[in-house]
Amino acid sequence: MRKAYIIVLALSTFLFFIGCADKVEKSDKQYKKGVDALQEGKTDDAKKLFKKAITTNPDNARALFQLGIIHSRIPENIEIAISYLKQSTDIFPKNEVAHYTLASLYGEKGLVEYEISELLKTIAINNDNDGAHYNLGVIYAQKGLYDEALVEFNEVLRINPKDTGAMLNTGIAYLRKGEKDKAIGVRDKLKGMNEKLADTLTKLLDQIK
Repeated sequence: MRKAYIIVLALSTFLFFIGCADKVEKSDKQYKKGVDALQEGKTDDAKKLFKKAITTNPDNARALFQLGIIHSRIPENIEIAISYLKQSTDIFPKNEVAHYTLASLYGEKGLVEYEISELLKTIAINNDNDGAHYNLGVIYAQKGLYDEALVEFNEVLRINPKDTGAMLNTGIAYLRKGEKDKAIGVRDKLKGMNEKLADTLTKLLDQIK
């Protein structure tokens, strides 16, 4: 009797895994159809297919991500977008774009600490994401954390040495720290790259006697 029980249990387990595999496969097919619909510009159809995909398999991180991205483009749907993207990153934490988009959405809502957290997660996945470094630098500068801001702006310049916006912010950070000579050096570099931004920094320098 005991052997029969073990055989029945093993068969039930086997069938369970087959059922799970079928759901995952079906969900992936629905997801792919949703992507095709998106590429054809049929956003509403895509949303329905992505929702079907997560109904079939709630752990379909890609479908959750796509729903988050779609809703992130609609200002009144920010909360919905955040919910989908958080679910997606809970399942697959290494989605750089999901974390970066979450940071942007939290920024729109004024939730700065959450925005910082998502930017740091983005950078942890890809240290060459210059947008994440730049936005983090701006936040630190607004908080008066100029040393931290300089680290981030210099990271942007490591990735893209011609980023004049990061150069300007570096010069301003030096000014706020009272390091006028360094700010002048940044201004001089800007002169050959973007005269308008160089003039902006010159005006700020002139205000400091």
